Amino acid sequence: MAAKATPEPEKASGPRPEEWSFASQNSESNRPMADWTEAREKAERGYASRIAASKREGIEEVARNALAEGLSVEVVSKVTGLAPETIAGLRN
Repeated sequence: MAAKATPEPEKASGPRPEEWSFASQNSESNRPMADWTEAREKAERGYASRIAASKREGIEEVARNALAEGLSVEVVSKVTGLAPETIAGLRN
């Protein structure tokens, strides 16, 4: 019994792989995306910095209030995590 011949696959139409153009290989076409990414990262860093500053201000306000209520620097330091020197500076 003779083996059946397998039909040849049809050739794909369109450009050949060596003719493909990838945007990732073209730095000019990626520049707007890079600009956007850099701007987003800068905004995120600024946001994180503002959050950290606000958090610190809140902790310092709690420390001031605790000192005003008569708690010792040592207790306020233990509760807030601030250095005793920093808490002593908040009294002024």
